[in-house]
Amino acid sequence: MPLRPPVSDLFESLAHHWTNPDARHLFEVAMTRKAWNQESGRKDSPHHEPLEWLGDRVLGAVVAQELWRRFSHADPGPMTRAYSALVSEAPLAEVARRFHLLDAVQMGAGEAQEGQVDREGALSDHVEALVAAAFLSGGWPGAEALIDRLMGDAYPAELPDGDTASDKDVTSRLNEAVQRRWRRNLTKGDWTFEREGGPDHAPIFRCTVVLPDGSVHPGETASSQKRSAKAAAASVALAHILAGQV
Repeated sequence: MPLRPPVSDLFESLAHHWTNPDARHLFEVAMTRKAWNQESGRKDSPHHEPLEWLGDRVLGAVVAQELWRRFSHADPGPMTRAYSALVSEAPLAEVARRFHLLDAVQMGAGEAQEGQVDREGALSDHVEALVAAAFLSGGWPGAEALIDRLMGDAYPAELPDGDTASDKDVTSRLNEAVQRRWRRNLTKGDWTFEREGGPDHAPIFRCTVVLPDGSVHPGETASSQKRSAKAAAASVALAHILAGQV
């Protein structure tokens, strides 16, 4: 099973980092889908999914370290927004498309016909699988080198202002993180609102969200709008998830 371009070119350009003799095989596995193995009579052969799981965590750690190096001691909120803008599905899929990684994926006939791999979730998974392959092939320096090659120019020059991200975006990022980590969605019952203020005053709401791991995250600020109160809780919960990945 040859390593196909452009991943083969990427592999060779960073070859001085690979100390594991199975490095090429690991990169091949990172670009091989379970359906392709099954259709090729190799149903017990390794595929990208376990590597994706590892790569998700390695990528998060490397990106968090680089953001810390650039913006040490910055407030968690802007750091979290910058982190999410780098490691969530959409930006990773854009990396995959920019480097034409889809051309190197060994996929099943049905997947190819229906365009299943040319979607954000699948493309981002293969980026993460490649990160794991680099980590297993060259340790932390190998993972850093690959991530820098793929997305080194995507790091922000400045952290995003807290007022630029919409309340909806923060909540959406939390839902995405929960889905990726626990394979479930947050429900209405996971959110609670407390109303503050007397009858002669405008209502002020404070929100709390409970994650699937049982951790409870009250918003650090209250708001006259439930949406903003919900976003405050979502921001705290998202920081908790991202810290756990590192």
